[in-house]
Amino acid sequence: MINSQTIESYKTSDFEKLMNSKIKITLKKTLKIKSTEEVGNVFIGQIVSLGLSANSPHLPVSIDFLIENTDDKISPNIFQIDSIEI
Repeated sequence: MINSQTIESYKTSDFEKLMNSKIKITLKKTLKIKSTEEVGNVFIGQIVSLGLSANSPHLPVSIDFLIENTDDKISPNIFQIDSIEI
């Protein structure tokens, strides 16, 4: 499991290993999902892309996460993520 302390030190290459894999993400705050009207902070799906910082060394600052069984994508900042389970 990747917790909120270790995720802040992750580099782009670390996240690339998780791309397109089924993972469980837990956010620090709840979100409302548009298509299902559900509210929650634990989602299962996959990371489809990364948002990188503008300045070198271009570290990840957010992830685009496609929620399983929906067309919804969330883009939490890495500081909003409590944990990631593979």
